[in-house]
Amino acid sequence: MKIWLTLFFSISLLAACSSPADKEMRAGRRAAESGAFKEALGHFDRVIKRNTESRQAVQSAIEGSKIAHYDIKNYEKALEYYRFIIRFSANLPERLDAQKKIAEIYFQALQAYEKAIIELGKLADITENLFEKAEVKLNIARSNYYLGQFDQARAEIAEVLRMPLDENGHFQAMS
Repeated sequence: MKIWLTLFFSISLLAACSSPADKEMRAGRRAAESGAFKEALGHFDRVIKRNTESRQAVQSAIEGSKIAHYDIKNYEKALEYYRFIIRFSANLPERLDAQKKIAEIYFQALQAYEKAIIELGKLADITENLFEKAEVKLNIARSNYYLGQFDQARAEIAEVLRMPLDENGHFQAMS
């Protein structure tokens, strides 16, 4: 009987213990909920550093990216998180979403059109939906236009018009 109680108590203690990464994740979430965004990012960064190739690290990067991108508008930090997601996530939709966010930051937030063209090009390569691909290609055209590269902008638009979309699809993509 003593052996069973000792075994049960030991297993209970082990089950109740959580890893340092679990504690950091919880602390990061609590900090984010209370509006302490920079503190939350510190917690998420520690999870990433301790367990770089783990699912928990990817989840930390996802949560950190939202805070950096939308709450505190630290775009450089958000870009770090998104690149981490692309590199380490095994989930294709997560990687696709991260690439979309990188392109969005360069195109809309930073208006760094040369970098936007590069990131939008990567996004166009991995986007399967034709309508979404057309929208991406049009943002490449806009970036070229904003850079004064009018011939390249026209070439991108021509490529979109050759895509097998109906007239309504072309019109919606361009609006």
